Amino acid sequence: MAQLSCTPTSSRTRELQTRDTLPSALTLPRLRLWQVPLGWEHKQRPVSPLSTSFGATLSLFLVHTLQTLTWDVTYVSRIQSTPGKHANIRKNTIIISVGIAIVGHIILVASAAPGVLDSHTGTLAAFMLGLIIMGAGTGGFKPNISPLVAEQMPIERMTVTTDKKGKRVIVDPAATVNRVYNYFYLFINVGALVGQIGMSYSAYYVGFWLAFLLPTLVFLCCPIVLYTCRNKYIRSPPQGSVLGPALRLWAYAQRGRWSLNPVTTYKNLTHESFWQNVKPSNIPVDRRPSWMTFDDMWVDEVRRGFLACKVFLWYPVSLHTRSMHFVKGD
Repeated sequence: MAQLSCTPTSSRTRELQTRDTLPSALTLPRLRLWQVPLGWEHKQRPVSPLSTSFGATLSLFLVHTLQTLTWDVTYVSRIQSTPGKHANIRKNTIIISVGIAIVGHIILVASAAPGVLDSHTGTLAAFMLGLIIMGAGTGGFKPNISPLVAEQMPIERMTVTTDKKGKRVIVDPAATVNRVYNYFYLFINVGALVGQIGMSYSAYYVGFWLAFLLPTLVFLCCPIVLYTCRNKYIRSPPQGSVLGPALRLWAYAQRGRWSLNPVTTYKNLTHESFWQNVKPSNIPVDRRPSWMTFDDMWVDEVRRGFLACKVFLWYPVSLHTRSMHFVKGD
């Protein structure tokens, strides 16, 4: 007959026993920079309260610094998209930018190597350098990938064709592009989900060097794909940038709407006629500027673009919320 043990155990002990005996693949480990072993070994050393306080303060400072650096790299990745769009060098821009991003990935892996971790200053410097270089490379190829995908669908007008079943169907370019981009972003999100899960477990059980190495190995497939399909891509010549005409249109719409009264200025700039008055159909031909070569629909697209930029006004609130989150702790 089996004997039951009546030895009392704490809830923390039962939690550790359950974690060791019944690992769950659906529960991600809670990663913290000061809890995860960064190298091959992780030894606990007694520390004094003074060093603990200093370490917590230093960790909080590093978290804020790296967070700010991450936001800066994100903005650089978005802004640094002009070279491939202003000239007929999109292909070269993508190739060079992929090479720069690979260098950044390699530096990130090196920053988390067990030998480099012995030098805290060197590790942090290498990590920040790799993050900046990777952001510069990402800013070069990421904004040019989406136009390259759109160029692979040369159909610009609706056509009637016969499918494999013998039925006559209408091929809509807008619906085709929409479906292609749905799959495009679907695989991006699937890759991000799988990558974050794999990197989390790798960093928790092995080290950050493996967490950085896994996406580097996957990213090394990009040059192979670009070289293999170099003669199969459909590349159309650039048509110039829309940023200049959009800013000119925005400045042209502000004429006569400024006032010494801030309230009056706000009402004039947000009035419904702000964009209606600058549509080409509402301006006589002899009074139109030479750069106004677009139609009314293009003005509506510019208006929607400026309205979408209002989302950036919430970024300071988001940064403040993140700062309060780190100050208060987990």
